[in-house]
Amino acid sequence: MMGALSIAIAYGIDVNLKNDPNIHYAEEAVKGLAGAANFGAFLVNSVPTLRYVPSWFPGAAWKRQAHVWND
Repeated sequence: MMGALSIAIAYGIDVNLKNDPNIHYAEEAVKGLAGAANFGAFLVNSVPTLRYVPSWFPGAAWKRQAHVWND
């Protein structure tokens, strides 16, 4: 209800209270922002040379997640 009210006030979009895609997109954006803002969540923040590891490499789930957030 709070998300629907916020979107309606900020953007003038009528939002369904059940299964609305706008609410889904907003929730996914907040999850991504919260995950990215947690500095200690990814080892690459402590060891910058890990950014050169290919995304298929075991343990490089952070790189695949960053690709998802980038899209």
